[in-house]
Amino acid sequence: MPRYLSRHELSVASALAGCLAPPTEALPQRPDDVGFEDRFEWFVGYLPVLERLLLRLFLNMIWALPALLCFRLSSFSGLTEADRQLFVERLCDRYGVLGRVVTKLGLMLTLPVFYAHEELRDALGDRTHQRRAKKSLTFPVEDGGEVARAEDGVLEVDVVIVGSGAGGAPVARELAERGHRVVVLEEGGYRPSSSFPSRAFDALTELYRDAGVVASVGAPMVMLPVGKLVGGSTVINSGTCFRIPGFIHERWRRDYQMPEELGLEGLRPIYEWVEERVSVQQVTPDILGTNNDIARRGSEALGWSGGYLSRNASGCQGSNRCAFGCPEDAKQAMHLSYLPQAVAAGARVLSGARVEKVTFSQRRATGVIARVMGADGRSARLRVKARRVVVAAGALFTPLLLRASGVRHRNLGRRLTLHPAVKISGLFPGEDFLDGPGVPQSYYIDEFQEEGIMMEGAHIPPDLASIALPGGPFEHKALMERSRELAMFGFLVSDEPSGTVHRGLGGRPFLRYDLSAGDHQRVIRGLKKLCQLFVAAGARTLYLPTWKLPKLDADADIEAAIEAANIKPIDLEVAAFHPLGTCGFGPSPELFPLDCDLRVRGYEGLYVADGSVFPSSLAVNPQLSIMAIATRCAWHLDEQLRQE
Repeated sequence: MPRYLSRHELSVASALAGCLAPPTEALPQRPDDVGFEDRFEWFVGYLPVLERLLLRLFLNMIWALPALLCFRLSSFSGLTEADRQLFVERLCDRYGVLGRVVTKLGLMLTLPVFYAHEELRDALGDRTHQRRAKKSLTFPVEDGGEVARAEDGVLEVDVVIVGSGAGGAPVARELAERGHRVVVLEEGGYRPSSSFPSRAFDALTELYRDAGVVASVGAPMVMLPVGKLVGGSTVINSGTCFRIPGFIHERWRRDYQMPEELGLEGLRPIYEWVEERVSVQQVTPDILGTNNDIARRGSEALGWSGGYLSRNASGCQGSNRCAFGCPEDAKQAMHLSYLPQAVAAGARVLSGARVEKVTFSQRRATGVIARVMGADGRSARLRVKARRVVVAAGALFTPLLLRASGVRHRNLGRRLTLHPAVKISGLFPGEDFLDGPGVPQSYYIDEFQEEGIMMEGAHIPPDLASIALPGGPFEHKALMERSRELAMFGFLVSDEPSGTVHRGLGGRPFLRYDLSAGDHQRVIRGLKKLCQLFVAAGARTLYLPTWKLPKLDADADIEAAIEAANIKPIDLEVAAFHPLGTCGFGPSPELFPLDCDLRVRGYEGLYVADGSVFPSSLAVNPQLSIMAIATRCAWHLDEQLRQE
C-alpha cells in the first residue's frame, strides 16, 4: 500500500485518537488494538492532494503544540496519556476558538476511523455492518478508457449526457426507449451492491466524492457529502421522494412569472410517470425504526403535522444503510432503475469519463471532450459528437463545465442553495435505537414547512455519529458507550439563493456560502422546535450542534437557554445534502441562464437537467423533482430530434 503519511505523522494521529477515546472498562480498546494506523493511512489515500497536505500540516501542528503553548517541554506524542487528556481539556478551556477548532478537527479526523472497527461497533450495539449484499443486480457499464481505444477516440451519437444521477439517467432512458442513440458519461466508477463496503465509514470514504470531505467556505462551514459513482448521489441518499410543495410553485409564479406547465398541476402527470418507474411508496410502520419513531411520538404529543415518508424503494428490509449503499438492492437508485432500462433500450453508459469541455460550431453544441481513465490507470482522450448535449453533472460541477466551455451568464454558478441541515441528539435512558429494522429517513414533520423548516429523520451509525457528540475525552467516551440510547433527528432550512460556485484548485468546485440573516433565524427557531420535540418524546438530555450550548437538560427553559447562548452562524455545525440552483431556469433572460425548457440561453442544442436548474430552494428533498424535470426535458428533446 502506498504511504501517504510518515511514521511520525501516523503516531501523532494514533496518539490523538487514543486521547480522544481513552480506554474504559466497557471499551478498553486502544488504537493499536483496532488497527487504527493502517485504516487511517487507507482513509488518507482517498483524500484529494490539497486536503492531504492540510492534514499533514495539522498533525505536525498537534505534535508541536504542547511545547509551543508552554504546556510541557515535549511533543504531543511524547506526553503521557494523562497529560494528553489534560492538554486537550486545557485547549478548550483556555484557548477559546483555537482550542475548540483544533479539538473538533482532531475528533472529526480520527474518531470515525477508530470506532469503525467491527469489535467496537459490536460493543456499541450497532449491527448495520453485518447487513451485506446477499445478491447483486448488475447491468453492462463500459470502461471509458477501453471504449476510447476501441473507437479510436471518437463516438458519434444523437445525445450525449454528462452525469448519471437523478437528472442524467431519466433523460437517457426516455430518449433511448424512443429510439435515439444515447451515451452517458460518468466520472465515477460502477459499484453494484456486492462491492459496497460493509462499514459506514468505509462507504463514506469510497463511494462519496473526496472521501466525503467536500465543504463550503463561509459562516458556518457546511459539509456537503455527494456521490461519485454510476448512479450519482441516488446510490447514497435516503431515497426520500417529495413533490415540490404548492406554496413553492406559487412563489415561482409570483416572483418569476413561471408558466402554468411548470406549476403543481402542470407537473402532476410527469411526477406520476416517474413515481411508477422508481416504485415510490410510503414507509410502513414495521420498518419505521425506533429512531424515527421518536419524532412520531413527539409530534403526536405536540399536535404537530407529520407523517411517514415516501421513498423510491421496493422490498425494503430496513437495513438502515441507505446512505452507504443499499445491500438489498431495494432502493431504486439510478443504477437499479433508469440506467439498466436505458442500456436495455440501446444506450451506453461509460464510467471513468471526466468531461472537460462542450464543443461548439458557432453557437450550436456539437458534443463533448472527455478525459477517460481505464481500469489499468491509463488516461486517454475521448471525443463524442452529438446532435444534442445534456449536462447533468450536478449543481457543483455543471456551472464549472459550462464556464470552461465558454458559456457566460451573470448568474451562472450563482444563486446556490444548499438546504442547510442541523441535527440534535437526545438521550433516552433504557431505550435501544440500534436494534431492529429501520430506515434512516422514514418520518417527517411539516408543521413549520412554510416557514422554511422541514424536519426529517437522520440515523447515523456510531462511528460517524461520534463527531457530533460534545465533551472532553472521558465524557465523550461515556456518551459513545450509551450509543444505543441516543436518538437523532434533524431539519433542513429552505434557504435563500446566496451561495456561489467557482473553479478552484485542480478544477474542483470552490463553494462560497454564508447563512443569511433570515436563514440564521430559521435555524435558531428550528433548534428550539426540535428540542421541544425531543422533550415531548421523553428525552432526558439534549446535545446541540454548537459549542455555545453543547448540552441542555430536558427540564430547562429551552427558549431562554437558546436565546441566552447567542448562537451565531459561525458557532453552528451544519451539513447539507441538496445543492441546487447554480443554473436556474425561468422566463427572465436577465435572471436565469436557462429557459423554461432547460436550454442554455444563447446556444442551440445545449441543455441542463440536474439540481442546478431550480430557481430557488424546494423546501423538500429534490431527487424526485430532478427526475421529473429531467423527464420533461427528455420529452422536449425527443420532439426536437424527430422534427430534424
